[in-house]
Amino acid sequence: MVSRPKSATLGAWVPTADQIRAMDCLALGLSQSAVERQTGIPQETISRWCTRDACAPMFRAEVQRRARMFADNLEVIETQQIVQATAVVGAALAGEVQRDAHGELPIEWLTAVNLLRATRWKAIARTRYEKQRTAAPNEDC
Repeated sequence: MVSRPKSATLGAWVPTADQIRAMDCLALGLSQSAVERQTGIPQETISRWCTRDACAPMFRAEVQRRARMFADNLEVIETQQIVQATAVVGAALAGEVQRDAHGELPIEWLTAVNLLRATRWKAIARTRYEKQRTAAPNEDC
């Protein structure tokens, strides 16, 4: 799919749906080959968008803009994921999650545990604890 100019007089570039998907993946730090595996867009096409097409400078600038946006919102995204994962684990621990015929917990529980392991939740929790501890006067002293 070829990107199309928005207007011949403005010369504005409007990315295609495939380019938007590729830009998001690249902005998240995926390699071009990983983007190919995830989206099905050939690596040669992604490389051409990044380097050889007339829109390449705009494509690269948009990837950088999206990467900054993702980085700026990383803490909010991680916090939402941690809250959701913690709720899933809490429901499992409270016995609210049904096990399958083999006694296994559903994939949502395993995914939640893996997400908690993969995120910075321990560091985030420690930082929040330290902020609260230093902000509140210690009545035991």
